[in-house]
Amino acid sequence: MTATAPSPGTPTGPAHRAARRAAADRTAPVPPGPSTPAQPALTPEQARTARRGALSGLAATAAWVALGAESVVRGGEMHYRDALWTIPWTLTMITFAHLHVLQRRHNRWTAAAGGAVLVTMAMLLVGFSGLVLGVDRLAVLGFPLGALLWLVAMVPFGVATARAGVVPVRVGVALALLEPGSILTGLALSPIAGLHERGNFSGGLEKGLVVLVLATALGAAAGRAARHENP
Repeated sequence: MTATAPSPGTPTGPAHRAARRAAADRTAPVPPGPSTPAQPALTPEQARTARRGALSGLAATAAWVALGAESVVRGGEMHYRDALWTIPWTLTMITFAHLHVLQRRHNRWTAAAGGAVLVTMAMLLVGFSGLVLGVDRLAVLGFPLGALLWLVAMVPFGVATARAGVVPVRVGVALALLEPGSILTGLALSPIAGLHERGNFSGGLEKGLVVLVLATALGAAAGRAARHENP
């Protein structure tokens, strides 16, 4: 059998063969691989809940940043800040409540974790109100009891949030570390703002950042639902 010679002008050689192999690789089907599952689309009612949670979260972020920045800039122990603290705290509680409504049906453990956080937040709110009003019997609910319970309760709440899938895993991690991060932020800013038992909330800057992460995630979940409803 006689071999057929390449026609004149046909490119040959190693470079041409390598180019042909690269083109074949680009057109070959890619086998499916592992991927991160996307967050499920919410129902219209859940989307409204997520949107309201995002709005309250953005308001809480602004309040935390304002309180934290004022604590750093002016420094010192100012008791009027104890009253102002109730504003971002209540807004954060509302935001967490919306997240709880969205993910409580995931399992009983998730529902219990969210309920525990809301109860401890209510205790702290009552305790700080007692502190501001000078009612010692109420103030004890804030510190040390409420503060310690809040610190502990946020960890399972963050883990439950990461597992529920309503928001990305990173949001659950940020929630679990919210209070330790706030304490470390206060320590880091102590050369400027000082360390005080009350009346200074420089750690509120970190709380504002974490709540912003949550608010952004809730807004994104509501946006996915809107695109799913009106493609």
